[in-house]
Amino acid sequence: MPYKNRILPIFLVSIAFAAALLLYHLHPPGSPGGPAEVHVRLIVSRDFGSTVILDESITLERGATALDALRAVSEVETMYGGRFVASINGFRRGEIDGLKVDWLYYVNGLLAPVGAADYILHDGDVERWDLHTWASLVMASAIIGDFPEPFLNGYGGSKYPTLILYSEDFKGEAENLEEQLISLGVEADLKPMDEATPDDLGEFNLIIIGYFTDSLPSRLNEIHERLGYYAYHDGGVVYAVDWRGGLHGFSGDLAVIQASKNPWSPGGTSTTGRAAWLIAGSTPRSVRSAVEALIEDKTANLHGLLIVDGEYRPLPLSPGGGSSPRSMDGYRDPSAS
Repeated sequence: MPYKNRILPIFLVSIAFAAALLLYHLHPPGSPGGPAEVHVRLIVSRDFGSTVILDESITLERGATALDALRAVSEVETMYGGRFVASINGFRRGEIDGLKVDWLYYVNGLLAPVGAADYILHDGDVERWDLHTWASLVMASAIIGDFPEPFLNGYGGSKYPTLILYSEDFKGEAENLEEQLISLGVEADLKPMDEATPDDLGEFNLIIIGYFTDSLPSRLNEIHERLGYYAYHDGGVVYAVDWRGGLHGFSGDLAVIQASKNPWSPGGTSTTGRAAWLIAGSTPRSVRSAVEALIEDKTANLHGLLIVDGEYRPLPLSPGGGSSPRSMDGYRDPSAS
């Protein structure tokens, strides 16, 4: 080949090598477009958060999945080609009283809609696994126990600002909660409940503070089954489910803290992203005690909370409706029979 005909290929190879070298320094291997590592918190619990098995902060390579994180800190057995978790540290799925007991997982307080092998972790994510029954009456789409999530880190790397909507009697409580959220790094604002627009309801994470009978709590109460609420209000009585699906009625000085996916967001509860939390009660004292419980971190690891005359009752309730530990020690591993 003539000398000058060889110059162009050599020149093109040199350009390609220089471009590759530049790309390597801008985005090293394992970190396309971002840091090479992600820092996550992994919690494993059982009985709707009543017993914490492990709680660790770990560092993983960027691109790691929820299953990778779980395997990094525990002994894991999977099923169905690795898409479902059957056992963590010897605690196995099974059944009790005819109800299935399984490992379900949440990312930043939101029930994950994909298998753990398919969820790519993002920096700051809180990954929680909980072994519990999943009767239709107790299948919530979100939990309150990882506050300030999901308001801080969202889901799948998508974050949304938080709007606190309050009944006028609770402006002070709303301001205190806003201050708490901002101090934790959450982008938060507040607005009177009766001034909320359709755009407000659809574009934000929501925290709604008010009486059971106020407009937005009433609208959420009407669709409590679709939202997966553990408790609902009817005629001055709060009805709450236990983990077997039994229903129990309470009267008196009542309040609840419950979480769900935001039903007003685009796609409604079928999508994962924006959340809606309800803090509602029957009296000023009960609502204020519920807000105080959240601010003072008394909701850690809980799926929901019912307050009856000042007494905290984690949701779902224990069988019989009491506030005793919600242990499911009697559950049976079907593989052992």
